[in-house]
Amino acid sequence: MTTIIFPSETAHSAAHSEYSGWERYVLMRAYPTSIVLDLAAMVWSVYFLLEHNWQAAIGIVLVERLLSFSLLYRVNVKAMGETTLGRLALLHLHPINLLLQTVGLGIGVWGLWVQSAVYILVGVTLVIVGHAFGWSRVHPKLTLIHRP
Repeated sequence: MTTIIFPSETAHSAAHSEYSGWERYVLMRAYPTSIVLDLAAMVWSVYFLLEHNWQAAIGIVLVERLLSFSLLYRVNVKAMGETTLGRLALLHLHPINLLLQTVGLGIGVWGLWVQSAVYILVGVTLVIVGHAFGWSRVHPKLTLIHRP
């Protein structure tokens, strides 16, 4: 049986009750179109931060998010949540994962602004380490602490 993840009006409304707002947002961001747009925006944002043009960096991110949302606001998040990619996206909502990635992003952006390789590396490292938490959302056997 094939699951189609493309938008559908009935699937969109039914999926709202199963996932929280943050989960729906993360699942929409995990859609391949959104990932591609995020990567393109990230490249330009890094450039503008290195040039000390924070207005353009923020503008790029806002325009990209609006474009992505307008293309994907009717994605069937229930079907997306059942895919491996969707489950991988949900691991980002683990509290430690979210904390480390948010702090890492802040430090990394600051590092780009002041053009400090150490701050950039610390930021990227925290983002990567954050991904160590939340894997039980992908599969229950991937939990860090196994209880008897």
